[in-house]
Order: sequence, then C-alpha cells, then structure tokens
Amino acid sequence: MHSLRKKLDYDYLKNDIADLLGESRDGLARVRKIVQDLKSLSHVSGSAWEWADIHHGLDSTLNMVWNELKYHCTVSVAWRRMRSAAGIVHRRSRSWFGWSANGPRARRARRR
Repeated sequence: MHSLRKKLDYDYLKNDIADLLGESRDGLARVRKIVQDLKSLSHVSGSAWEWADIHHGLDSTLNMVWNELKYHCTVSVAWRRMRSAAGIVHRRSRSWFGWSANGPRARRARRR
C-alpha cells in the first residue's frame, strides 16, 4: 500500500484535488453570474421608462465583458453614491454592453 501511495504521489494529488475543486467552484459561480447577467440583458421589459440602479447595470455589463476587456485595458471601479436613474433599462444596458464589448474589437481591427 505504501509503495502504491508513493508511486501515485498520493499526498500531492490529495492537496491538488482540493485546489482544483476550489477553482472549479469559483469558475462555476462566475459562469452562474454571467448567465444571470445575460438573462437580465436579454430580458425586454418593454419600452416604458423605469427607475434602475446604474451601478448594478454597469457591474453586470463589466462582468459579462470582462474576459474581452482584460486583455486590452485596466478597469478601475470606484463608485460614488448615486441614486437610481430613469430610463429604458434594457436599452441602456445593451448600449453599455455594446460599447464595452465592441470597443476592443474595433481597436484590434484598426491595427490590422
């Protein structure tokens, strides 16, 4: 039994599996949040103006496009206290998404 443990490097595997499971759990939480944000972005609540939290909308947008942005820029967020703002929520969110997702792509296209 001891030789099998040594051959399989059991102690290393035992520690590595715990790390891998933790990283997988973090990744699943991130995917779950992105899916929730995408559902929110795609939900059309109508064309009526509503009061909505600007910070929540921007945070959701950054969460969805972060994988694209992280290779092109540094994002620093320092929210100040802001009241909710009136607007057509899904249009505002889609605009933010378009600006932040398409900006790096357009920049890459110009460099080619």
